[in-house]
Formats: sequence, structure tokens, C-alpha cells
Amino acid sequence: MYTITSNKATGFLWKTREGKVVLFLLLALLLLEIGARSFEERLSADLAHFSELPQAADRLREGSRDGSVLVIGNSLAREGIDTERMREAFGNVEFFHPDGSSVVEWSWGLRRYFLSQGSIPDRILVITARSHLVDHVVAPEKLGAYLVGDENIGSALESLDNHEATARFLLGRVSHLFANRSRVRPLIGYRFLPGFEEAWPLLASAGMEAQLAIEGEEALVSRSLVALPRLVAFAKKSGSELIVVKIPMVADYDLPDDVVEILESNEIRLIDLSDLDGISESSFRDGYHLNREGASITTKALLDALVNTP
Repeated sequence: MYTITSNKATGFLWKTREGKVVLFLLLALLLLEIGARSFEERLSADLAHFSELPQAADRLREGSRDGSVLVIGNSLAREGIDTERMREAFGNVEFFHPDGSSVVEWSWGLRRYFLSQGSIPDRILVITARSHLVDHVVAPEKLGAYLVGDENIGSALESLDNHEATARFLLGRVSHLFANRSRVRPLIGYRFLPGFEEAWPLLASAGMEAQLAIEGEEALVSRSLVALPRLVAFAKKSGSELIVVKIPMVADYDLPDDVVEILESNEIRLIDLSDLDGISESSFRDGYHLNREGASITTKALLDALVNTP
């Protein structure tokens, strides 16, 4: 049996046209990966937030645990909770609120960035609207790159549906370029590819239609209730008090019955701020996120509820 040594293989790559192409592609991928990791904070506020979480965890760990608070949510929490007012009340307060996230991201991210680092708050406040506590589809590469810690890789892989999802998770684990390809692709296209601005909306729409055809429309909305029990279990194991907070929205809403059942069976406190005096349609800057006045009213009501703990 003939074995090609590393020197022979390298010589083969250098001496043939195909080999030079392979080496060029490998070098290009390496440079792009370095660039993706170096400049990913500029790709979106979401990625910048992930890069800040280790510092937030350090502050939470180094401060007093007594009365400390970790606020979890998405842009509804970022816009709807007055950070300064919370810190005036409790001192040691940190936030974990990736844009567009829900309980899947929150459960894994809580463990990776905070609990596994010894950053264990006295209270964990989960800011939610109607659908954020049911499982939503999350790109496996995003989980692999930014949300699942080393200690939970096995559990995360078990939760994935198929081999393709597993491969995407593992690729995201080793390549931030792959994990952020959906962010990088339009940036490169808009800047360097003629006609991309007209073509990209059509391509994106076709991709969504294909996903709907494969998974069904319901798969894009909600699959199951796996992440919420996981979040509850992580919080209980850490000894933190988990509190769910219903944020005001323009329209009245209720949490799904099965979500309420999980909260009640685990004796999770629910603070309902969805119907507050002083909150109206004018309290929302864009029909979805609270404006500063709305956030002030909501935060005051939240603090009152936390102080008057039953």
C-alpha cells in the first residue's frame, strides 16, 4: 500500500494547478475566518452583545450575590426595562438580551455565559411576551458558535433533528465565518456584486419558501416545549430564583396554557405587567417596543412587584 507523506502531498499541491487552487481556497478561507472573528462585532449589535457577555458575567460574579439580578430577554427587555433604574434599586444587575431571541437561546446562553462561569445571580428575570417561552427554530450554527457551552455540547446535539442540523452545529462551533454567512453574504453582495441589491430579496424569499416546504409553516413558529423546562432546571440547580415577567404589548395577550402549566408546576413566580395604568399605544415607539416613558412606567411596576414579594 502506497502512502503519500506530508512532504509529497505538499509538493503535489504546489506542483499541480488543482493543488494550487486547493491551497488558495484554504488560505482564503483561513483569512476570511480570521476576518470574521476580528470584525464580527461590527456585523450586528447582536454579535457585539455576545462579545460583551463575558465582562457582564465577571461583574455579576465579582459583585454581591445578595440581591443581584440577571435580566434575560430580547429587544423587548432591552427597550422595556430601564437599566439605570434597575441598578439604582439592586446595584448588581446585568442583562442578556440577544435580538430576536427566545427561550431556546436564553436557556443555553444562561448556562454558557453565566452559570458555568460561577456568575450566579440571586434572581433571574425572564422578560417575555406571548410566544417567547415556546421553542422557536434557531439556526444550529448560531447555537454552536455563540450559545452552547462545552459542557452542554452532547445535550445540544441530542436536541437536533437530523444529520444536517448536527453538521451545521459543529461547523458553527469551529467557524464563525460559517455561523455568520447569512450576515456576511448580503454585506459583500451589496458592496461588491452588481445587481445584488435587486436579486437578494428574491433569493431570500425563495429560501424561506423552500424552508416552509420542507418543514411546514408550524416549524417556523413553534415546535415544542423543551427549552423552558431546561431553563427552569438550570436556574434551580444554580439556586437562583427564576421569575417570569410579562412585558406590556400594544394588544392584550395571554401566555400559552402549556407554558403557564410548566411555570405553575415548578412554582415559578409570574409577574404580569401586560396591563399597566399609563401604558397605551402612544407608549410604543414603533408599535412593538416601549419608548422611554413606557419603559419607565414598566420598570417602576416591576420594582414594586419585586419589593412586594409574596
